[in-house]
Amino acid sequence: MVTAARAARQTSRVVTLPVGHSSTRTRIARLAIGWVFFANGAALGSWVPHIPDAKHALGLTHGLLGLALLGMAAGSLLGLPLSGVLTARYGSRKTTTAAILAMLLATPLPILASGPPLFAIALGLLGMANGAVDVAMNTQAIAVQDRYGRAIMSGFHGLFSIGGLAGAAAAALAMSAGVVAASHLLASIAVLLLPTFAAIALLLPTTSTAARRDFRLRADRRRARGRARRTGKGSARPRLPAYRPGDRAHHSGRRRPAAVAKFSAKSFRAGCAGSRAARGRSSARLHGDELQPGWRRDRQRSR
Repeated sequence: MVTAARAARQTSRVVTLPVGHSSTRTRIARLAIGWVFFANGAALGSWVPHIPDAKHALGLTHGLLGLALLGMAAGSLLGLPLSGVLTARYGSRKTTTAAILAMLLATPLPILASGPPLFAIALGLLGMANGAVDVAMNTQAIAVQDRYGRAIMSGFHGLFSIGGLAGAAAAALAMSAGVVAASHLLASIAVLLLPTFAAIALLLPTTSTAARRDFRLRADRRRARGRARRTGKGSARPRLPAYRPGDRAHHSGRRRPAAVAKFSAKSFRAGCAGSRAARGRSSARLHGDELQPGWRRDRQRSR
């Protein structure tokens, strides 16, 4: 009885609704997280058509623009794992709230930048916020799907695509009407923020003591493995059991990786030979007969 009561208390902290129970609260949460997906796609769709405007306003070359846009990808690489840590620590509701607000507020920053360095920094912040909201909102959507008891994730991803189309269409209309890029982005974000404030208040609360306990447990395991590597008193990975004659499973397990490695090596050599031959043929076809001797040498090496 004590164990059952303790499990009930822990369950009440983790989830607010029973799994598979599609109540009004769950349907409202589905609409709320659906709007978050839509707002994320609409914000990106509103910004992307204005990249040429930012390029001309800052006088960027094609190379500098490519490097600046690379900052957005670098920021996303930082935002994705950070959002995972924050979601495991504080729950998807709080992380989604902070991430989507940061995403919307960071969307007009690149077009408002006064120079290439600020433009690259603004893109990095936008990419970080986009990566953070990507992880958090999908985690929240999984929590809503679990309470529905059926697959509904494709609908959320469809809303993201619809938001992107809506944002791009609105940007095209604004540019055809002669609206300044900064004015359009600020107006779009203002329109998206109002429903977003209402939506984030309706997300499912998923912060749980179990999630924080699992997060601390994984951190303790990582620290223990690190101490074992430094001191040499333990092994980071469990060792395989010693081989015993007649152990069919162990015997087949040791034979299979060797066969796979041998097949992979042969496939790699064959692929390299084929790529060299294809490269020689395409080079000779594009650049004339002067590269044909090199192609013949590649063929001889492949043989």
